[in-house]
Amino acid sequence: MTRRMNQIWRDGVVVETTTFDVTWDEVRNERMQFLKQSDALMLVDRFNSLTTEQQNEITVYRQALRDVTKQETANEAYDAIPDIPQWLNDILSK
Repeated sequence: MTRRMNQIWRDGVVVETTTFDVTWDEVRNERMQFLKQSDALMLVDRFNSLTTEQQNEITVYRQALRDVTKQETANEAYDAIPDIPQWLNDILSK
C-alpha cells in the first residue's frame, strides 16, 4: 500500500487512482511534523503518565519515523512513514 495515492470518487465508487512522487525534502518535512507532534509526550513527567504499552508504542513509532530515511528512494521513505497510534492521535486532536 502506498501513502502516495490519490483517489477520485464518484457516487461512492473509486473511478481513478493515481500515485505521485515526492522529494526527500517532503519526506523529511513530514517526518519532522510527526516527531514534533509527539515531542511533548517524551518529557519525563508526561512519558511516565503513559501506560507501559503506550510508552512502547510511542518509542517504536518515533524510531520508525527516524528510520524512514534509511530507505533508498524518497518514494519508498514516504510510504514507510508509520501511521500514528490511535491513542496518540486522540490526544493530539484535543
